[in-house]
Amino acid sequence: MGFSRWMVLAGIGFAGVLFHAVVLSVFPVQQTLGDEASYTLEAHRMLDSGFVNLAPGNMISHHRPSFGFSYFSLFAQPDLIRHPDAEVWIIDTPHESWSVEMTGFMRRVAYANIGLLSLSALLVFLLSRECGFRFSASATGAALMMFNPRVGFYVQSVWPEILHLTMALGVFYLFAIALRRQREQKLLKMLGWLLLCGVVLAYARLTRGVVGPLAWVLSAMVAWVVWRSASPVLRGHRLAWAVLAVAILWISFEGTLWPQRQANLEASGSTLIGHNLWRNIEGGVGRVPNYADTYMDAASDPLAREELARERVIQRVLSQPMDRTIGRQVRSFFKRLTFSYYHRGFKDGRWKNSGGRDFVTGSVAAFSWCLFVAGLLGIALRGFVSPLSVSLSLFAIYYMGGLLLVIPNPRMFVALVPFLVIFSAGAIDVFLGWLQAERGSVTGRGSSA
Repeated sequence: MGFSRWMVLAGIGFAGVLFHAVVLSVFPVQQTLGDEASYTLEAHRMLDSGFVNLAPGNMISHHRPSFGFSYFSLFAQPDLIRHPDAEVWIIDTPHESWSVEMTGFMRRVAYANIGLLSLSALLVFLLSRECGFRFSASATGAALMMFNPRVGFYVQSVWPEILHLTMALGVFYLFAIALRRQREQKLLKMLGWLLLCGVVLAYARLTRGVVGPLAWVLSAMVAWVVWRSASPVLRGHRLAWAVLAVAILWISFEGTLWPQRQANLEASGSTLIGHNLWRNIEGGVGRVPNYADTYMDAASDPLAREELARERVIQRVLSQPMDRTIGRQVRSFFKRLTFSYYHRGFKDGRWKNSGGRDFVTGSVAAFSWCLFVAGLLGIALRGFVSPLSVSLSLFAIYYMGGLLLVIPNPRMFVALVPFLVIFSAGAIDVFLGWLQAERGSVTGRGSSA
């Protein structure tokens, strides 16, 4: 790629960093929302262990996947937890007693998130190029990621949304490199990239449980690619290489998770990495107004709570017509496109100097709908033309299916955004190809005349 094109990418990155830094300066957060208090508390409880808690086996055992707590602990403010009023600032309702210490913690988290967002925009560009999209379409995808207003909300937040989507994109890019090495018949290097891919996938799993099935998707895809390879190096040994490639991916994935599974077993009696799946499903399917209290009051043991929630969900689904359940879930899904945490943030006064509520919330809704439509179009047109694009498409479709089931929380839509962005770039690429063909056709007719 030429110097001028790198300059375009650098310009997108610089403009994005500047934009988010200005927003951070002009509209600083002065209240937390929901789970941010929990993430803040657990992060500060771990501040004395430093980088050690980033290693699986040293993370806390929690009903949420725990790497997010370790990540935020890197930016902890010691005076925040050690202050006599820490119970009010963190454990109770930190938004009611905002402090200089909380401001410092939030600012450090925000700057780190800006860095992660810049990396995610670069990964969107690289994955778009790996899918065969033109430079202009891929660069547009990077800009859509960098300036995405729905994702931008989480720059100033103590939620691991940007951390997770960056790692998920990193998994796919490492997988793309492994596939490229296979095409180049550099099979040992392919295995090395698959090993690294499995490690990053494990960390993504330690942040959000939704990526767990991705190990099966990537394994099936790499096995199929190796089996179908025309490489003379593989002739007569395709099955062995396919099995080895899948084994490397799985061993690195599960091997990275194993120390944390053992730590969780000692702490809670279960090897599960987080255990809130059925809580989220109960909040989405057959939801009742007091579902959260019902869930927590059902049992003291976390695994028993999950089992009882599963039984309640099944009972509620079977007790009403299926078309009513499906209709409700579809309406809930599309509500996520229109509704975002900006609505709640403006209502609760989350930011200083905040204004323009209708403009911001309306822009986020319009942007999300356009991205959703363009992303689906891109999946239809360019989502099944290569092993990488198929893998990206299958994950996006799987995730959309999951959103039809789980708790109707607009925060859960965020992990889908980068994949919609990639395939929006694919739709743009198709449009550019059509324009180029039309221009060539017109030029050809003019020359023949």
